[in-house]
This record gives sequence, structure tokens and C-alpha cells, in this order.
Amino acid sequence: SGLVVARLTTAVITELALGRVWDYDPAAVVGDVLRLLDRADERATAMGSGPWAAREIAAIRDAFKGLEARADRATKALERLRRDPASADAAAANASLRALRGVWIGELPGRPWYRNLYAAPDRSSGYAPSMLPLVAEAIEDGDERSMLAASERYRDVAAAMASLLDRLADLGG
Repeated sequence: SGLVVARLTTAVITELALGRVWDYDPAAVVGDVLRLLDRADERATAMGSGPWAAREIAAIRDAFKGLEARADRATKALERLRRDPASADAAAANASLRALRGVWIGELPGRPWYRNLYAAPDRSSGYAPSMLPLVAEAIEDGDERSMLAASERYRDVAAAMASLLDRLADLGG
């Protein structure tokens, strides 16, 4: 196991040293979020959540729907950069990708040791994944106040993503 960690560490350091653009697809992430929100909406309906759940899920969906074109442009720019390994924009692209991943970091109420707003272990078993956990837990709890906070937090994620996606789209062009 120590050998595996050493090999993985060496591979990551090599990639960083060579300046290659990381393999990350912003358009796929935005598409996944939209699919997860559709599932959350179905779950809220099945659980008999009030109109507050549908309203806030729609607000989050609108924020991420607004990212689709930006994410497509960013993904295309990243594809161009990957085809040009000598690109001077590789470091800037990787910095933006790091920041893009970082927008998903935040504290989960009652579980500060989990800091991923995209996916976390569910509260009941600790093993099954909870996707968009702030939304999922608000639905499970039937908690309108938590859903309002989740909606605000995920819309903030989308806003932060917007500027990073625009920065990525401008690279390698």
C-alpha cells in the first residue's frame, strides 16, 4: 500500500511538473448537477414535501442551467489546451480547475468533518453516497429552513463557477 501511494504521488507530481492540463470536464459536472436536481425534485415529490422544496430546487436548477453554455465553452478550451502540451496557459488552466473544484468545499451542518457539498456519505449509514447533501438532507428532514439555506449555498456555488468557467473559456483561444 505504501508503494501504491508512492507511485500515485509520483504520477501526480510528474503531471504537475510537465504542466499538462488536468482531465476535468466542467460540462459533465454541470450536467450531473442538473440530473441530480431532477432526482431530488422527484424525491421531494414522492415524500410529499411542500411547494418550498420544488421552488428552491428550481432556483438551484436555474442557476446551474445558466452555466451550461459557459461549461461547454470551458470544456472546449480545455480540450484545445490538452492537444497543445506546450501551451503557456496550462498552469492558468490548472489553477482555475483547482478553484473550480474548490467551490464545492463547505461545511455540512452537524458534520463539519465532511466538507464536500457535491457528495458526502449519508447520515444514516455513513456508506451510501448522498449527492448534493444539503438538498438531500433538507428533503429527508422535511425542513424548509434547511432547504432555503441549501438553495442559497448551491446558487453561490453556481455563481462562483460562472466566473471560473469564463476564465477557462478564455484560455487557449
